[in-house]
Amino acid sequence: MKFRKSIFFFFCCNLTVSTVLSQTQKLHLNKEGTKPVGFSQVVVANPGKTIFLSGQVPIDGLGKISPDFEQQTVQVYENIQKALATAGATFADVVKMQIFVVGFTPKKLEIIQKTRSRFIDNEQPPATTLVGVSSFFRPDVKIEIDAIAVVN
Repeated sequence: MKFRKSIFFFFCCNLTVSTVLSQTQKLHLNKEGTKPVGFSQVVVANPGKTIFLSGQVPIDGLGKISPDFEQQTVQVYENIQKALATAGATFADVVKMQIFVVGFTPKKLEIIQKTRSRFIDNEQPPATTLVGVSSFFRPDVKIEIDAIAVVN
């Protein structure tokens, strides 16, 4: 089987981009007439060093996991922060996050949003997807988050 490189272009309707991107600039865009809370619908990042973080789970430095969902959420964001720092990045460099939650409920969304606001700039948040799942590799893990960051 032969594989060939393809370039995909995604076009979003009703988006206006009037800013020219510099080497380190990212644009956070939303469709005209919308302003989602806690995420951007579109993030455009210039080429740079792209960092892909595997799903971060709430295991602390001692290998333990709290049974409390809020504590697990805080631990996941702290683990992301450490992983980003290892690659020379911060939350400001994150352009995409995917959040996976076991037994998703509106109460869990409130906890995630409250915790996330401690780490992420709510004026220019990353594009984000949240998915409810049935389970993870360990039954005591209730949340996992992966991320993509772009730095110069």
